[in-house]
Amino acid sequence: MSHGSPDLIHIHEDDWGLRSLHPVAVLREVSSDIEAARDASQKNQATSGVGWTDLHIIQQPSTNYAQAGLRLADVVTALSSIQPRVKRFYATASAGFDLAQRDPYGSYDEDAWCFGRQHCYLKVEVKDDLVTEIWFDISSSDAADADALRRMFEAIDRLVPGMVADYCMDAQGLIADREFLDMYFQRVMAD
Repeated sequence: MSHGSPDLIHIHEDDWGLRSLHPVAVLREVSSDIEAARDASQKNQATSGVGWTDLHIIQQPSTNYAQAGLRLADVVTALSSIQPRVKRFYATASAGFDLAQRDPYGSYDEDAWCFGRQHCYLKVEVKDDLVTEIWFDISSSDAADADALRRMFEAIDRLVPGMVADYCMDAQGLIADREFLDMYFQRVMAD
């Protein structure tokens, strides 16, 4: 979920990083972690059917985009022609989406490297001039949003071959695998 302002993306902190891109070198590692998350979800579901008794913590892969040499400047050039940059990116928990309240557990990034709009974005995490992580979300039913997100994936893939990891949908695959990407976006749009 995100806030309705075109210059701000505001999400619930639970959505942080559940859908991400990674260098292709970690495909096996990330696939194993998605499987472990699925198994933990089934094993730890509360007997009431609402919630879980324990949570799986997503494991950080052994390699990230910085180690692959992905430069922020190259990503900005590649993505800016597809979606606008949104500098303000907030993730909150206890304050909900009330901008009048400051969430003590929230994250308020006023100079984010995020591209997209309200319900479809790709967020780039950086250290110095290198990209470390890339994650995204889409909750839009607009085919144009899905197309823009796909084009952003493909633009990143041309810089460093990568993969999609989606813990929400238990899905993972190579961006270069057209069949996987077609299936993935069909599922996203049906969700």
